[in-house]
Amino acid sequence: MDWIEIGKGEAYIKIFGEGPAKPSPILLGGFDMDGTLITTRSGKVHPVDRDDWQWKPEIGWERIINGLQKLDFVVIISNQGGAKKPERWLELQSKMDKIGNEFNTRAGINVLFVCCHKSGYYRKPLTGMWDLSLEWIQTWNKKMSTSGSPRVSARKSVSGESFYVGDAAGRSGDFACTDRMMAANAGIKFYTPEEYFLEVPINSERWKYHPRPVNNTLEKWTSNDVRVFDSLVEMCQAGDGSSRVVVMGVGYPGSGKSTWVKRIIKVVPGMEVIGGDILRARKAKGEKIVANVTTETRLLRDSLLAGKHVFLDNTHGTKSVRKLYLDLIKKIASDDKIKIKVVCLWLTTSLETSFYFNQIRCQKSHGRIGLIPEVAYYTFRKRFDEPTPEEGFLAVEKVRSDFLGGKWRF
Repeated sequence: MDWIEIGKGEAYIKIFGEGPAKPSPILLGGFDMDGTLITTRSGKVHPVDRDDWQWKPEIGWERIINGLQKLDFVVIISNQGGAKKPERWLELQSKMDKIGNEFNTRAGINVLFVCCHKSGYYRKPLTGMWDLSLEWIQTWNKKMSTSGSPRVSARKSVSGESFYVGDAAGRSGDFACTDRMMAANAGIKFYTPEEYFLEVPINSERWKYHPRPVNNTLEKWTSNDVRVFDSLVEMCQAGDGSSRVVVMGVGYPGSGKSTWVKRIIKVVPGMEVIGGDILRARKAKGEKIVANVTTETRLLRDSLLAGKHVFLDNTHGTKSVRKLYLDLIKKIASDDKIKIKVVCLWLTTSLETSFYFNQIRCQKSHGRIGLIPEVAYYTFRKRFDEPTPEEGFLAVEKVRSDFLGGKWRF
């Protein structure tokens, strides 16, 4: 079997040997690669070439094999952001082929390799690579089972005792906590290499999870948010139908604009939602539509002329971008003698919380909603112009999105 590309190079998988020898549920052991099973021969943090690796000396080949042979199946899950370039990927491919063949030919252990080059759902601490492993096992079990066997979900394909082992565990001196966080997000047990292979006693106090600075006391709903919601709904429902309301969302990606959309359209079902993400979603479903500003402005005009209220669901971070839409709305109002009220709904949710929501959205959608790079948030902040009524808004309402907190670790 050759390496199989998942998505557009988002992840790659390859099996060395065959799948699990027994039916579901199987005891699955997941392992990080670099720093967990292997280290560099050169002693450098990053390998100098494809041959710069060795089995982790303090554990050794025998202990590694003994640990892997206790399992029904093994999956090696590895972030490999440094292998984005084709030549680096070929080097990594060669190294992983050697490691996989060592396990399979020397020890008779079947191993599924999963690696990820890009940020997003498949990169730890998000659970995409673990979920992909479960789906692969489910497909394998389906092939091996008789036609009359009951269908088993991906998660029920593996035992509740399945686990993940990694060195990025948040301990003093660790470069990160991504391995431990991925296990927490996947709801599975976690061990460090020393705990699993060397049976060092587990001590939960040895590590500490350092989350991004999300201030949950500032991000909660306020009574002012309720007043804004009631005001927007009342504005849409008032009058004899001759006036329109346009709500322009402003704020970071993931700041909560779409959540406000859902709240409003429950009460104002005729409201049209227009935005780049909306258009891209429609295109992904097969609709022949171009996702750009030209299409957005055409839909805005069509919706207003059809007597609908509109929510513009974009970030609208600069005055010049907002002016483009405001000028169009003024022209429609003038040409077609329509009364249009434009309200700015400014989501003041912080950068850290918005990016956290962005990660949750990617995780919960299993990658269907892509992860917006963190650099985009800093670019938005650098270029951001605070909206004011003088731009042409009837009002600028400042609100925050609710803090979800707790469950997910990124």
